[in-house]
Amino acid sequence: RSRSWRPRRTPRQRRRRRRPRAQPKRLRESEIPRRPSGRRGSARLVAPSQSKQTRNWKNKILWVDDRPQNNTYESQAFETIGLEITTALSTQEAFDRLAGNQYAVIISDMGRKEGPREGYVLLDKLPENGDGTPLFFYAASNAPEHLKETIEHGGQGWTNNPSELFEMVTRKVIDGQRGGTVCS
Repeated sequence: RSRSWRPRRTPRQRRRRRRPRAQPKRLRESEIPRRPSGRRGSARLVAPSQSKQTRNWKNKILWVDDRPQNNTYESQAFETIGLEITTALSTQEAFDRLAGNQYAVIISDMGRKEGPREGYVLLDKLPENGDGTPLFFYAASNAPEHLKETIEHGGQGWTNNPSELFEMVTRKVIDGQRGGTVCS
């Protein structure tokens, strides 16, 4: 016999030799976190410096696009950092939403069912309605003449790159939260 040989153990013997698994620590009733409603579970903490009114509009984005399913990943990226996305499928729906709410930023595509330059219609009507919300275009083209025309119409930017869009919008939202001019 070699030295490494051992007699076989029965399943019963194997079970006895196992070490017990560590049990999770049980919390007492008084240690369980409670929500403000009194239900058990982790409570959602909100920074005390933020008032409800500040949280209501400074973290909101209005996204105007007749095909919102094309922007799923971009929307999720904004929601991941705590921004709330509201969608509008048309220019008229966007103005309906703007009538009752304030937004930190508007993101729009250019062509919709109403017309191929409907984004500029939205951008041109914003100041007429007394709304100074920054508007960014997120469209298929990234031609320099589109950016130039957007600036001439009073927009803040134009891109077809999701990373650029994320950077431009978050920068504008952060500037607005610090007290910059986001909305008039």
